[in-house]
Amino acid sequence: AFTPARMDERLREQLAGNGTCVAMYAGLHGVAQGLGRVLDAAAALQDVLGLRFVFVGGGPDHERLVEKSRTMGLRNVRFEPPVSASEMPALLASADIALVPLGTDLPGAVPSKLYEAMAAGRPVLLAANGEAARILCNSEAGVAVEPGDSDGMAAALRQLATDPGLRQKLGSNGRKAAVERFDRRLIVDSFIEYLE
Repeated sequence: AFTPARMDERLREQLAGNGTCVAMYAGLHGVAQGLGRVLDAAAALQDVLGLRFVFVGGGPDHERLVEKSRTMGLRNVRFEPPVSASEMPALLASADIALVPLGTDLPGAVPSKLYEAMAAGRPVLLAANGEAARILCNSEAGVAVEPGDSDGMAAALRQLATDPGLRQKLGSNGRKAAVERFDRRLIVDSFIEYLE
């Protein structure tokens, strides 16, 4: 379902507004995601012309995040309501950078958002370590920083936002890895073969 071909020009214009680079988080706005740190990074990047942070979804931390953004006066952040699962592939393919943050170290956790972003051909900014960071780094599909490291996020996002060639390269690498190593059908076939 997730592929770069799902990119929708009208949806992209809606997400970007007058911006040229969309860094998007789509999913649960909860404590474990560490989205407050992403807002801290957004505050440090208000000088990057055209960079827009889009948060899609809702959850127990949503209102606090909206209020924090308002209090900080972030002009480069917008919040969008949740979308259905069937709308996610087009939404993700219409962004420029996929944000996959974790607020704390969760050993062994690999967010499904990582695989979806890679399949959509979008470069990933990952705030995690362990297995998730290894997958991203081995695939050369984005940049990994420590959970909660807003300064590291800001530095990585500054580089990604200002280098379209790098975004294209990392996104292509992620797509290739998703197709060759993480396609569900291939994994299921391999598992069946192993069991037999």
